[in-house]
Amino acid sequence: MINRKNTYKSKSNNETDDKKAKSALQHCSRNNGVRTPGPAVLTALRKPAAFALLICIVATAILGCSGGESLAPVKPERSAEQTDSPVPNPTQVLSGDYIPPVQTPLPLPADEPNPFETELQFNNENFARAFKYKYGSICVSDRSSIAELHLRRCGLMYIDDLTKFGYLRVLDLSENMIYDLSPIEKLTALRKLNLDTNNISDISHLSELTELLELDIDKNNISNLYPLTPLKNMTKLLAHENEIHDLQPLSELTKLQKLGLRSNSISDLRPLSKLVELRELYLHDNSISDVSPLSELHELRRLNLHDNVLSDISELRSLENMERLWIYNNSISDISALAGMKKLSVLYAGMNSIEDISSLAELINLTDVSLHNNAITDVSALEEHVNLKKLDLSGNPIDDSAVEVLCTLTGLEKLDLQRTGISQEGIAAIRAALPKANVLA
Repeated sequence: MINRKNTYKSKSNNETDDKKAKSALQHCSRNNGVRTPGPAVLTALRKPAAFALLICIVATAILGCSGGESLAPVKPERSAEQTDSPVPNPTQVLSGDYIPPVQTPLPLPADEPNPFETELQFNNENFARAFKYKYGSICVSDRSSIAELHLRRCGLMYIDDLTKFGYLRVLDLSENMIYDLSPIEKLTALRKLNLDTNNISDISHLSELTELLELDIDKNNISNLYPLTPLKNMTKLLAHENEIHDLQPLSELTKLQKLGLRSNSISDLRPLSKLVELRELYLHDNSISDVSPLSELHELRRLNLHDNVLSDISELRSLENMERLWIYNNSISDISALAGMKKLSVLYAGMNSIEDISSLAELINLTDVSLHNNAITDVSALEEHVNLKKLDLSGNPIDDSAVEVLCTLTGLEKLDLQRTGISQEGIAAIRAALPKANVLA
């Protein structure tokens, strides 16, 4: 059963408390201009903690507005760095609308430097000297902002300090004396890495760089490419002038678009047959005799095969997107496979055994052609190739019968007819017909 007498007494006490609080605030408002609280505030005051806070505030206000000397508390002295915070309105505090000001943290004392703003230190003196020469001094906190380092030709041998730069995307260490690549395996964010011209023989530490897109390891002492097998995102690999003979590790790098393997010991091209996205392939100065594995690389635009042991290039006829082809200094006699390369603009086929160049008749986009030191006698296939800018026919047994055709090549800027059978009169006629061309004879 509900005790109505106690309920009535509690209600009566609450009303009495409301009247007392309201009376106290009204007294203070007459002197200090504080607005009398509304019903919502009075309801909050029924809570003991809120009521106690109000009594403290009112007592302070009464002391401050009563006659005679006030007993206001002594304000502590403030430093120049501190600012006054606004005094909260009691009504705001009680209603929950008061938001305390944000406190700004004090700066570190001058004699205690921020550890993140200290200068980055290096372990290797030579690396430190090279870095500061290129980039000056940096703070520890700046390391994450360095995405590229170009330390070409800095005399570096040890690169342990590279582990301090875990955010690198581009790193150029070409033309140094580096032989140990173990610190690089931790730079897993790398996209481009240039190690051209160093003393590297072991590239096993590169296998962790699975995000790598471009790698240059030209002019080192590398023979084993198997550590590159996991780098399946690579689009560009340059490995000129090494000791490579086995290309099998490259067979799975199917995203490669540019591959350079000049001056190695390569003879077997079969592992390259799956690299169908290749646009540029440089295989000159090797021991290649069979190019049939290249027949499916239809995207090839540039192919360099000079200085090999080629005699048959018939398998290249399917490469109709070819734009630049270098096949000089081989043992080639038949170039009929070139007839379908309508986009061909540059052809270097000198120092072979070529007699017939009729396959060039339809290649009207040719601009630079070198056929020096062959066995060519008839050049009629070149008639009216007005886009030709450079033509080298030196060292061929052509005679004055070629003069009329050569006079139609009005776009020529350079024509080399040295060591040919064309007479002085024929040379004079050509020079008269092509006044803008530099005719060498």
